[in-house]
Amino acid sequence: MSSECKDLIKHLLVVDPKKRYSAEQAIKAAWFKKKENEFSAKTSAQFDEDMIQRLKTYRGESLFKRAAMNMLVKMANNKEVQHLKVQFE
Repeated sequence: MSSECKDLIKHLLVVDPKKRYSAEQAIKAAWFKKKENEFSAKTSAQFDEDMIQRLKTYRGESLFKRAAMNMLVKMANNKEVQHLKVQFE
């Protein structure tokens, strides 16, 4: 963790609300400024490639979940399927 991040968290975890960072103060913190600079430094092509990669990963997780659910339904007996149907409705 960077020192900027630690500083921001320290100010957000203050118990006394009068001393704790407000949302406006937090947004102006050095950590957010650093992240904003990192983000704006990326080219749109890099950003698009990152987004495509993340979407592919998400899709893969979704396919796995659907396959697992499909397997569970196929292994369940008729009574269990009826019970699930009632719960769903």
